[in-house]
Amino acid sequence: MLTGGIAESNIVPHMCSALQEVTAGIDPEVSVLTTDDIKRMAFEIVAFSTAVLMSQEVPKYSAQIKSWGFQGADADAIRAFNADLLTCLEDSLRDYGYFSVREKVVKVIDCQAETPDIQLELGKPLDLAQRLARYAGQETVVDYFKLLCRYLSYTADMSLFLPMRVVAEAFAPPILEVVRIVVDDVFNRDQQNPESNPQGPTE
Repeated sequence: MLTGGIAESNIVPHMCSALQEVTAGIDPEVSVLTTDDIKRMAFEIVAFSTAVLMSQEVPKYSAQIKSWGFQGADADAIRAFNADLLTCLEDSLRDYGYFSVREKVVKVIDCQAETPDIQLELGKPLDLAQRLARYAGQETVVDYFKLLCRYLSYTADMSLFLPMRVVAEAFAPPILEVVRIVVDDVFNRDQQNPESNPQGPTE
């Protein structure tokens, strides 16, 4: 569902192409992304999209979700649906090797210096549940955008920090549009085909 919609949109290849354009005046070696860099980009897009889907979109369809077999009060049904969705997404990301990739974190060298040296170094393995917990504290879509741009800026190295930020800011609205297309396809398709009976979310 979600990962398929992101893949079909080709948003990650488009972002890579845009990054090459932004860095056209820089040493060509600077704009080369590794396989892990691209996986970090895709992971952050999935995390952002999942956070928006769970918090902003799914609650609009509580009655439909309950008709799919998720029982209890609206909040309980939504919580159960989101838990199933998270499990599906984690299984999919694990199958494609995303959880063997480590995130990039900021490290400041000699913070007392007039111009501290800021680097990006490898941190812990990517963790979808932990990333969603960071989004949980955000209140508006704009807040979500800011956090997405921040994490996307950290996906490669410092030579690409600012170019990646530019690309992230340009692509945040299209990524949100992909989420809404997926939501429309899943929920409205089911309304148009009342005989369908999904067993729960798929990735």
